[in-house]
Amino acid sequence: MPSQAMEHAISVFRDRRTARTSQDRPTLEEQRAGFAPAGRLFPIPDDVQVTVVGAGGVPASWLMAPLADPGRVLLFVHSGGYQLGSLRSHGELAARLGRASGMRVLFPEYRLAPEHPFPAAFEDVLASWRWPRTDQDLGAASLAAAGDSVGGGFAVALLVALRDAGESSCRQPPSCCLRKSI
Repeated sequence: MPSQAMEHAISVFRDRRTARTSQDRPTLEEQRAGFAPAGRLFPIPDDVQVTVVGAGGVPASWLMAPLADPGRVLLFVHSGGYQLGSLRSHGELAARLGRASGMRVLFPEYRLAPEHPFPAAFEDVLASWRWPRTDQDLGAASLAAAGDSVGGGFAVALLVALRDAGESSCRQPPSCCLRKSI
């Protein structure tokens, strides 16, 4: 039997499907403004410090929970079907993962489709990954990549692209480390 939270999420999706059949479809801007995974937004906890940065030319935010190690970075890539999603919709999840892992979170606001077709979003994810390595001189062994749904796909694609480009995930030769992190 699904939990109460899951029952709520299922109900929201059913209500959305019913509403779509009886109304005009909202514009992309309206969808983005109202996007909330599973129908609810959760605020970033008050004790998480949010700092807006440019990560290799990509708008991004640092999320730093108390006791997180600033020398360890979790690149969190949000979902949203390539068209939706932002810190507003996924910041709480990213902050929760950062707190649980004891890592500072880098949250890129990658370019969204359809205005920015493939490979724009992936290029932003790749630039965001490389930025802490070059700008803050962090080794890849200090970084991790994660995401939900589309963001998880981006995280896997990032690791494959780094492997194929011969970039290591640590300061040792490429063959040693990417296999360990997957």
